[in-house]
Amino acid sequence: MNVRNTNNPKHPGTRIVDLRDIDPEEYVIGIACESDPVFIRMKKMYSDQEVGLGRKMFQIFEKRKIPYEHHPNGVDSLGVILRGRYMNGKNKLEHILGNLEKKCGVNNINIKDISLLSVTGRGMNNHVDSRVRVFSALARNGIYDRAIDSGADDCSFFVGVDKSRGEDAVRAVYNEFYGKK
Repeated sequence: MNVRNTNNPKHPGTRIVDLRDIDPEEYVIGIACESDPVFIRMKKMYSDQEVGLGRKMFQIFEKRKIPYEHHPNGVDSLGVILRGRYMNGKNKLEHILGNLEKKCGVNNINIKDISLLSVTGRGMNNHVDSRVRVFSALARNGIYDRAIDSGADDCSFFVGVDKSRGEDAVRAVYNEFYGKK
């Protein structure tokens, strides 16, 4: 795909391609943040041994036509990140939480409004310290990670931070990779 500027049609534009050569020095090529997500954190003992628990949870969202963003998990805990814009009308958060408690048997549900930081770059795989640099930049700026999703494609990962710190997180990671050298 070639993205062109209608105000400057002679400019060659930007090419978006499936494959490209990666500069050995390349780490991160994109940093973005979304401030709409809602992080639902649930505790359930032995959830990692329960067959069908994920299906039950995702059927609740499917029935209500709510897509999910991410699904970070831990020991005896489940998490799902949804876009806040879907939490209205019959999909009010209280209804969803009630269904999760009833159909999945989860308890100790905690809701966290977060900003979701996205860090992208095919070159990250060529550097063992890519994620360390991101989390170090966040820590130096007093920004806590509230959720982590490494993604399945190895060229992006996501970090949930306190909603009020989203812009700070972008700035911290940007400065880590593109700031003063």
